[in-house]
Amino acid sequence: MSHQPQPRVVLVGGGHTHALVLAALAARPPLPAAVTLILDQPMAYYSGLLPGHVAGLVERTALTIDFAPLAAAAGVQVVIDPVIGLDRAARLVRCASGATVGYDLVSLNLGSAPISLPGALGVKPIGDFLQQLDQLPPPQDLAVVGGGAAGVEMALALHHRFTRLAPGVGTRTRLIAREGVLPTASASLRRLALRTLAEAGVSVLAPWAAVDWTGQTLRAEDGRTIAADCVITCTGGRPPGWLGDLGLPLTAAGRLMVGGDLASPADPAVFAVGDCAAPLNRPVPMAGVYAVRAAPVLLRSLTARLTGAAMPSWTPQPRLLTLLACGDGRALAGYGGLPALRGRWVWRWKLWLDQRFLRSLRFP
Repeated sequence: MSHQPQPRVVLVGGGHTHALVLAALAARPPLPAAVTLILDQPMAYYSGLLPGHVAGLVERTALTIDFAPLAAAAGVQVVIDPVIGLDRAARLVRCASGATVGYDLVSLNLGSAPISLPGALGVKPIGDFLQQLDQLPPPQDLAVVGGGAAGVEMALALHHRFTRLAPGVGTRTRLIAREGVLPTASASLRRLALRTLAEAGVSVLAPWAAVDWTGQTLRAEDGRTIAADCVITCTGGRPPGWLGDLGLPLTAAGRLMVGGDLASPADPAVFAVGDCAAPLNRPVPMAGVYAVRAAPVLLRSLTARLTGAAMPSWTPQPRLLTLLACGDGRALAGYGGLPALRGRWVWRWKLWLDQRFLRSLRFP
């Protein structure tokens, strides 16, 4: 009697969604498939606690996600080899080493890289950012480019870091925002964030579109310039360019369009989650909370595709709880149209939520 070959599920990337899928697989019966996880590197960093670490409030070890024990607990094989593309016709994942990994279903959780200025230091990949930050002398004029949540948190974190490490330097910190600070947030949260920045001594330039940095001078699109001996970018990211070679529908920002089941409408064998995906039924910004909410949906979708069950359909929630670290042991909280809040208790709440998430991914 011939045995039917086991279906092959390949998870590409170590984002929040795939990490949570592995944790779920470790706690439940396995998928009816051979599962392989392909990573650039065996360790990942959790972005939610990055500002707290930069500000000196959280140890670096608290940020790390070690995929080896997590995958072992889930019964998943790990391959360390950067992915450079898919051959959809042959159902192969192509890796940088020249190796290929066959799949019947593939899920992409690739994240995104900031659209950076030449010579500037981008916050992603986080490992590279931390390595360079360790070697960075306290700057005189620091510019943080990006008016979203990541930019606000990083400007505050870096300002408090350099104030603490080198109080004699007197680092001048500017937050550079193309469209304004927290443009998609509620008016209440935006006002509180601006007040927090001002009280910390971080000045805001907005609207101000940075286009060029010489190493000492940052220039705007309209010709304005400011002194800057250090520039750190926290701008909106773009997924890997090879997604454009797949022949699948993408957004203008290069994100793979997916349905409520998280699969591409043009290829039901290709799933995408996190920053590299764009749900068609409700466009959402790049935010870790959406990646977390997508994890159980992805697991149900993969299971349904393998077993022939009905596929789930997920519509991302329109409103999110926003928690922003202030870098000084406080945090901001905003939800919908409710008044924004600030305090040390908000930071403790944020820290508890982040640590709970990381504990769920740690296996001996």
